[in-house]
Amino acid sequence: MGSYERRMISWLWEQVGGTLIREFPLLPEAAGENQIFLNAVILPDTNRQVMPNGTRLCLEGQNVMVVQTKIRYLSMRIIAKTAFYAQLVQSLCNPRNVNPVILCAMKDQFLYRMLTANGRCKVIVCPQEICS
Repeated sequence: MGSYERRMISWLWEQVGGTLIREFPLLPEAAGENQIFLNAVILPDTNRQVMPNGTRLCLEGQNVMVVQTKIRYLSMRIIAKTAFYAQLVQSLCNPRNVNPVILCAMKDQFLYRMLTANGRCKVIVCPQEICS
């Protein structure tokens, strides 16, 4: 993850609070080379803290924000990736609730309208000073 993505995630976490884990390892350790790392997971209902990158925490029964970042425009790739990761978190971790969030620098008007209409994934456009 690059410095822009880290800044974007920190910006969101400053607003939301809770526990922030960057580069969250989703699959069990036995998965080895097939490991999937989420850009970040935020647990908004927990104490305000930043855990070390790659920290494994039990998400069972938690409200979980699955955060993926895109430095440029909102795209189909980041939408699909975020939706898929949210489904994996739901099926593997048994959380109370999963809220997929896409952080991007610019929104594609058509894709943004489609996503906000179905309400399954939240799109947040970061301020330019955060993304540049």
